[in-house]
Amino acid sequence: MTRVRIAIHPDGGLGRFRLYGQPTEAAREALARRWFTLLPEPQALAVLAEAGVGGAEAGCLVTDRLHAPLDVLLGKGWDVGPDRVAPGAAAEPRGVDPAGAGLVAYDGSLTVVASACYPSGMGYRLDPIEPGRTALIVVDMQHDFLAPGAPLESPDGRAMVPRLNETLELCRRVGVFVVFTAHVHRADGSDMGRFADLYPPIAERVALIDGTPGAELYAEVDRRPDEPVVRKHRYSAFFGTDLEMILRGRGIDTVVATGVTTEDCVHATIRDAMFRDFRPAVLSDLCATYDHPDLGHGAMKAAEVHTATLVVLAQSTADVLTSEEFRTRLSG
Repeated sequence: MTRVRIAIHPDGGLGRFRLYGQPTEAAREALARRWFTLLPEPQALAVLAEAGVGGAEAGCLVTDRLHAPLDVLLGKGWDVGPDRVAPGAAAEPRGVDPAGAGLVAYDGSLTVVASACYPSGMGYRLDPIEPGRTALIVVDMQHDFLAPGAPLESPDGRAMVPRLNETLELCRRVGVFVVFTAHVHRADGSDMGRFADLYPPIAERVALIDGTPGAELYAEVDRRPDEPVVRKHRYSAFFGTDLEMILRGRGIDTVVATGVTTEDCVHATIRDAMFRDFRPAVLSDLCATYDHPDLGHGAMKAAEVHTATLVVLAQSTADVLTSEEFRTRLSG
């Protein structure tokens, strides 16, 4: 069968790359731990040859961790440019996908990865992750964000609850400390500050008011009675709370963030963790947000906001990994 070889083009974007298929150990080490710059095809071939990729290893694929595995995409005959490329199809270079996916397809027997990644010295990786020194922070998984029809509803946040619960069970089993947060405000408005200007549901006292059912954790989220809930009044779970004191008191040096919303409270919390010299990570498939309307700079769908935030965090703040990668590193 003719293989389709893949080059990944950044189109100005950044991303970290994963290895798929059955590469040699040398290739796995070289590709899993190196950061590449964009290379012309001849140089890319040289890099891969040096890494031991070729011949029997021709089937290995590398993909940006924020996208689906390329073998899955190709198996579905995914559009990678102006034309559709099916597995095994011969194709001339097709250019960068106009939708911004950044894939370029070639035919041939060798998987080519001319990869774009962080500039030298940028990016962050947590490996290994020590369970006893790690905290999983579950950010703001409350009814006012997750319930159908909620004032600040994130359908994607609600959809990820079963997967979050699986990760919570894993954390308890291996000894990762679990902390929940809840964004709340006093009914008298004295702690709302600019949130009353930014969010009408908060100003109108219909969302995130302490003591109301909507401000409580979503019923389907599996919190245990002995797991603390840090009540906060700003995006960051560290701002004006005792979270850092709790973590330091337990000898925690690694913070892994999940929850809603990716661009606001998860983003602010994990950046604050990094500012405080914790080792930071974000689980990309256990964060979510909602659609952003056009306020004069264009609208963005929830998935676009989510991905853009993860790209920024991966470049400058934290290790962005999936819940399955988290599981692997904990067990490894």
